[in-house]
Amino acid sequence: CGFERAFRAWTGRTPAQARSTRG
Repeated sequence: CGFERAFRAWTGRTPAQARSTRG
């Protein structure tokens, strides 16, 4: 569904990276 794409638009990174970095 474009969640990962939207997420990257908001955060500038992928959900996997965000979870890993939490920064």
